Amino acid sequence: MTTRPVAVITGASRGIGRGVAIELSKTHHIVGTYKGRLDAAQSMAAETGAEICQCDVGSPADRAARRTLPRGQTLVQEDLVHAT
Repeated sequence: MTTRPVAVITGASRGIGRGVAIELSKTHHIVGTYKGRLDAAQSMAAETGAEICQCDVGSPADRAARRTLPRGQTLVQEDLVHAT
């Protein structure tokens, strides 16, 4: 388990979200969401050491399903910062 702060970044596979993930990975452990581009998400994860999970943050069902992060940490709605 990391002792670094955890940053949950939506839209982390491309665009602004990817840039935020890359920058924050210098000081934080990143958990990044992506909607459909697994290849882009995997590339970002390889570059930053991030964990990735597929989630459409515009979908209430996806948000409810992602209240538990990949390592089992609990996520509260206020933790989400949408970066697209």
